[in-house]
Amino acid sequence: MARIFKAILILLAAPAVAAAQEAPGAAGGGGAPAASSHTVIVGETLWGLAYRYYGDPFHWPTIYEANRGEIEDPHWIYPEEQFVIPGAPNQPPRPFPSQTAAPSGQGDPAMVGDVAVQSPGSLPEAPPPYQPNQGRNRPSLLAHAPDYRTVFYDTAPVEYGAVHAAGRRDWSVVPRDAYYASEWLAVSAESAPRLGQVEDFHQILEKEHTILSAKNFDRLRIDLSRDHGVSIGDQLIAYRPVQVVRGMGTIMRPTGRMMVSRMEEGGAIAVVTAEFDRVQVGDLVDRLPAFPLEPGVYPSEVSSDVEGEIVGFGNPQELYGHADIAFISIGRDAGLELGDELEVRPPGRDGDWPEDAVGQVQVLRVDDYRASVRIIGVDNPVFTEGARVRLVRKMPG
Repeated sequence: MARIFKAILILLAAPAVAAAQEAPGAAGGGGAPAASSHTVIVGETLWGLAYRYYGDPFHWPTIYEANRGEIEDPHWIYPEEQFVIPGAPNQPPRPFPSQTAAPSGQGDPAMVGDVAVQSPGSLPEAPPPYQPNQGRNRPSLLAHAPDYRTVFYDTAPVEYGAVHAAGRRDWSVVPRDAYYASEWLAVSAESAPRLGQVEDFHQILEKEHTILSAKNFDRLRIDLSRDHGVSIGDQLIAYRPVQVVRGMGTIMRPTGRMMVSRMEEGGAIAVVTAEFDRVQVGDLVDRLPAFPLEPGVYPSEVSSDVEGEIVGFGNPQELYGHADIAFISIGRDAGLELGDELEVRPPGRDGDWPEDAVGQVQVLRVDDYRASVRIIGVDNPVFTEGARVRLVRKMPG
């Protein structure tokens, strides 16, 4: 009876095994096509093509420059146009695992009936666990394991998920957008650097309502100074003066980031790529500064007598929380630089260092005699002008 039962199980399993053996042949064909040229279809833009081929929409000027003979205006491309895509990847078809030779040191797979099974003893050794950057002691979130996949998988193993990426990559101690969006102090509105100002909202079609501010991907007409040196693809930042801090200067508030898409006589058309506040007509415009930090560089604890005080806030209010902006009375003259961290304590008498901490702040923008800081830790939300700050963590020199 037992023999009959086993025979029935084998007969039932045979079709599944046969179907599994046919899978490699079905999955083995095809591969990623070459991408050296592209035929435009309805709805496509240079922005979208750059994202498709390069993974970054901000590389659209690369396609534009390579196809100036076809593209009169980068805002408008038309179906059936043929574009060259310089440097686009050309990936060969990925081989099916069963067609790939066994790695060195592995034996041939054992056969169970007509099915190939790799024995556990011949599997490759696991690579060593990932070792994180030695700046801060951040734990590794992922330890690699050997690939125990069977021959029925038609692709190599792929890692997915933000946790894997976070465990493998270094990060910038100051977020890029936090740096660009931070208010800063200028001696006066007239002394702030500028290439021009937002002159108007560039509209292709007439609209019945009045536009009060620009949003992402809206286009602006920028009035530029005579010797601006701006060209297509350059990134700009818009800002405006908002308030005077007595004895310290004028608060300048960034409103948006934009990229130049077309040059015109006396100015340019720019596309808004990030909003920090309302982007309005009359906002001042300057070239976007390069982001000065590299990933993987972190501040270290220091014992320091560098002290100053809070002299104002980017947006005054009763209580303050994470990411709110304050201004302090020390800058490069005291050795401060982007990414440094300071402890905040209540106002005290000269020569005294108050015992109760209010919170921690991080330097975002710095000039010779002052700095913009953002709140990164809150022990007491009552931050006030006159509160004392002391350097506690320093970026490497």
